[in-house]
Amino acid sequence: TQYGILPVKRLLAVQGNRSEPVTYWFTMGDKVVLGRFERLMVQLKYGLSGEIPDVMLVRVSNLAAEPVGAYRAHLDFVGELIASMKKEDAGQLLGGIGS
Repeated sequence: TQYGILPVKRLLAVQGNRSEPVTYWFTMGDKVVLGRFERLMVQLKYGLSGEIPDVMLVRVSNLAAEPVGAYRAHLDFVGELIASMKKEDAGQLLGGIGS
């Protein structure tokens, strides 16, 4: 993004003829958390501080037979979405990246 690299997960959900490439990420407080261990470490940090963080799942998907093009469309969409937002709002969606 214009604010920095956003670590995301990608998967391809298929059922019969339906193919849905998915790009997603979780934010917890001011961090993007990708794996279980990372999530647990951030939870522990907040738990010890007594804070209750905001948590968000951000998911972008579409129906497409060709995932590479779909993931490129996801990247373009997220870039345009972020560019249209105020910096503080984008920072929340991006888990504090660039703030």
